[in-house]
Amino acid sequence: MPAKTAPTRTFIYGRPVRASEFMDRRDTIRTIFNRLRHSESTAIVGEPHIGKSSLLLKLADPATQRTYLGEDAQCVTVNLLDLHPIGSNYAPNAFWKEALEPLQQYSDRDAATASLLERAAQEGYARRSLERLFNHLGRDNQRLVLLLDEFERLLLHPNFQDPAFFALL
Repeated sequence: MPAKTAPTRTFIYGRPVRASEFMDRRDTIRTIFNRLRHSESTAIVGEPHIGKSSLLLKLADPATQRTYLGEDAQCVTVNLLDLHPIGSNYAPNAFWKEALEPLQQYSDRDAATASLLERAAQEGYARRSLERLFNHLGRDNQRLVLLLDEFERLLLHPNFQDPAFFALL
C-alpha cells in the first residue's frame, strides 16, 4: 500500500503573509486595482483566516501597485489601517486624522493640499471640508486609497452610528 503524503499548503496560517510571501490571486488583485482605477469602492469579505489581511498587505505593497497600475501608481496614496485594536473612545475625528496622515507627504509639494488638510483638521473633519480636500485631489489626479482591515469594527462601534460617516467614505 503506497504511503500517503500530506497535502501541500499554499498559505501560512496564524499571521498575514508579507507581500513577498503572497501566492496567486492575480485575477483578484487585477480586479481590485481595476476597480480602484475607476474610483469604485470594494469590499473584501469572508470568514476569518482566509487571507483578507494578507490580500490588503499585498495591495498596500508599492511594487504590487506599480505592477498593476503602471505609471498610475504615482497618483495613488495608499493607507492601510488596522481597525482591530480600536477602543471604545475611538471616534470619526481620530479615524480621519489617521486616514489622511499619508497625504502630509503629498502636501509638502502642494500648498493647496496642505491648506485643505489643515482646514479639515481645524473644522473637525466636517463633511464639507473633506469634500473640498477630495475634490482638490481628484482635480490634481491624485487618489487616497484606504485599505481598512477589520472594517466591521466601525460598523458596530457606537461612535460610528451616523450614516453620514459611511456615506462620505
